Amino acid sequence: MNRLFKYILLPIVCVGVMGCVSDRGLMTHEDLKMVTLRDGVYEGKHRKGPFLGARSIVTIEEGKLTKIEMPTCVIFFTKVKCIKRSKKLPEEMIQKQSIKIDALSCASYSSLSFMQSVQSAVNKAIVDEPAP
Repeated sequence: MNRLFKYILLPIVCVGVMGCVSDRGLMTHEDLKMVTLRDGVYEGKHRKGPFLGARSIVTIEEGKLTKIEMPTCVIFFTKVKCIKRSKKLPEEMIQKQSIKIDALSCASYSSLSFMQSVQSAVNKAIVDEPAP
């Protein structure tokens, strides 16, 4: 029974509780070049179940990502060394001017949740093109 729980039931429960987080809809460098972003500071949030969520504060200047803060990232079952490495995610996004970057292998769900929160903030900054 212990093996059944460990190898079959526990993974099913974890996926069900955390839900599915994907990189679908995240903007790449090319996508960001195609839109006009309004300068300002924007807050983004992403929540997927009780054990996974992130909040970000994104600063946009001259239409570019200039500062990304990660004040809250709910990460359960994540090793401490991985949490330290996750602090580099905002730096990489700014350097590449892309929201869609490689997730940390040790915290892929948390990385994707953080990327989704940044996308949420950037969506608020997109200037709607006027209708012709």
